Amino acid sequence: MNSNKATSLGVIALSVIMVFAGIFPASSRTPSKALRVASYNIRGNFERDGINQWKYRRDSLCKIILTYGFKVVGLQEAVPDQFDDIVRITGYKSVGEPGLNNPIVYDGSRIEALDWGMFWLNEKGVPHELSWDGKYERYCTWALMKDLKTRKKFYVFNTHLDHRGTVAREKGAERICSKAASMSGGLPVIIMGDMNSWDNTTAYKTYVSHYSDARAVSPLVFGPRGTAHNFGGVHPVRIDYFFVDPKVRIYEYNALDIVYGNDDFFPSDHYPIYIDVTFR
Repeated sequence: MNSNKATSLGVIALSVIMVFAGIFPASSRTPSKALRVASYNIRGNFERDGINQWKYRRDSLCKIILTYGFKVVGLQEAVPDQFDDIVRITGYKSVGEPGLNNPIVYDGSRIEALDWGMFWLNEKGVPHELSWDGKYERYCTWALMKDLKTRKKFYVFNTHLDHRGTVAREKGAERICSKAASMSGGLPVIIMGDMNSWDNTTAYKTYVSHYSDARAVSPLVFGPRGTAHNFGGVHPVRIDYFFVDPKVRIYEYNALDIVYGNDDFFPSDHYPIYIDVTFR
């Protein structure tokens, strides 16, 4: 935790200033019509996490979603009780297969979900089978959405690639890129999630051979490069990403290294990341 304390105190101070000023962290170049899209691995609900159990993190995590104005959020590791809590506290709507852990939640006052579905990441693309050399069943949730403010339609794809299987990550990235290209019909595409892949891996290179790394192309980048930190127990490593096509214009990328409480607790073992975008 100590390595994050100075940064965290700065973030807290800045947050207090922004609350009193009534503003969010955004560039003067960012138009008012920009949409804030987030990806957040919220860490499942485990008793073994002790002081980091969900019941202690829940309210702070939901407060981040609301305070920072996330209009679309791709969640990873959201088990049913966590998902229910987030929808109840935020008042957001959602899409996703019941009982699976990668739903997409969204602010219904700004966003309409026109269609949604999911596909499995394994050799045959069939439900509930392990993916290549992966440890767990993996899948991708997608949604066709409309921004009610701009009337623009766009696709989002939210996933969590396997943490053990190298082939599963590589093949999963290939499957998602292929599906996104075939489904989008020329509409803007945002792929997001916990890819369990550093930026020197084949999975990452597969994504950027088809789409742009939003952090790399954003004119404004805030927060640490790393995103996964084991509740402050390790130096953050970057495994959470947005990949976008040319129809998505990025104004800002941010990884929020926010803590709560007097002892600097993190709401998850990953930082939430977000991008401010418009659609061409």
